Amino acid sequence: IKLSDQAVERELTIYKALYSTAGNEPKTEDKWKEQIKYSLLLEEILTKDVKVSEEDMKSFYEQNNSLFDIPASYHLSQIVVETKEEADSAVKELKNGSSFTALAMERSLDEFSANAGGDIGFVTEEDELVSPEVIDAAKTLKSGEWTGPVKVENGYAIVYLHEKLEGKKYAYKEVENQIRRQIALEQMDIPVSARAFWNDADVNWFYGDNGKK
Repeated sequence: IKLSDQAVERELTIYKALYSTAGNEPKTEDKWKEQIKYSLLLEEILTKDVKVSEEDMKSFYEQNNSLFDIPASYHLSQIVVETKEEADSAVKELKNGSSFTALAMERSLDEFSANAGGDIGFVTEEDELVSPEVIDAAKTLKSGEWTGPVKVENGYAIVYLHEKLEGKKYAYKEVENQIRRQIALEQMDIPVSARAFWNDADVNWFYGDNGKK
């Protein structure tokens, strides 16, 4: 069973844009790719003998087109404070070298993201839990930059951009094998994503003690 680098990159992009939330990703992108590769390998193993018709695959693509039309996404952190003065003070500290993560944990009013050092994961314009002003601010940033104070409903936010994913629409030919696996897993009464099996199985069984296959 072989997996292309393109398949892993595509799955990574889709996962980041649609399913990633703060705190549920590996600490490095290489580790993330490794986990995705094992998930895809397991799905291929589980479905290798299942036959799926071209008609069913094309129908799935047409009916689930939004799964393959990925919006622009932004991996953000934020510090939310009550007043403009507090926001200006935080920006001054950032300029003087203070850690964004530490300031978020210490000062941000948004308890959920503050506990994660301000990290809110990947968000899109369609995300109802994120202020439109925050997304608009993110569009002006390059990776590693933060904004000045941004007025939001409950105060002022300072927004930090980790990474931006450009929007992308995948053609049928690019995702047909992914669709085949999804349909096959459904036919086998297995969850569409085999990641649950990967979590239960512990991927170390793919390797020997020396870390090699």
